[in-house]
Amino acid sequence: GNTIQRFLGDSGIRVLHRDGSGRINATVTGNTVTLPEPGGFNGVIVSSGASSGPPIDASTICLDLSGNTMAGSGSGGGSASDFRLRQRFNTTFQLRGYAGAIGDTAAVVAFVQGINPGGETGSATVETTPPTGSGFINTPGGAACPLP
Repeated sequence: GNTIQRFLGDSGIRVLHRDGSGRINATVTGNTVTLPEPGGFNGVIVSSGASSGPPIDASTICLDLSGNTMAGSGSGGGSASDFRLRQRFNTTFQLRGYAGAIGDTAAVVAFVQGINPGGETGSATVETTPPTGSGFINTPGGAACPLP
């Protein structure tokens, strides 16, 4: 893994999907995100969706966010946290092993906290009640995300 420290103005690790209906397979494992500068924000942010259309964004992110040490990496007040997952519009977040409801942000946060070792603070947001098939779901059959 990597050690990311002294980041300023945004996040230590940032994964964004803002392009219609494509797919990102992201493996973010074994990293240490620490010591944000004043003005840093989330230690890790993963965000999907930028446009309500037409056409509305309907992309997929398959995310393995596990084994990371992120505690204390969120700063800047407000909604800053050690990790943030942001699902918007008709996008889908696939999280291997996730068993909660598609719009249950508390379950998403608890799941991510459970697969990372450091007692991280977290937030997950759902823009609107997702339609069937979008939102936060398990990977098909609980399989690992394909390697990028």
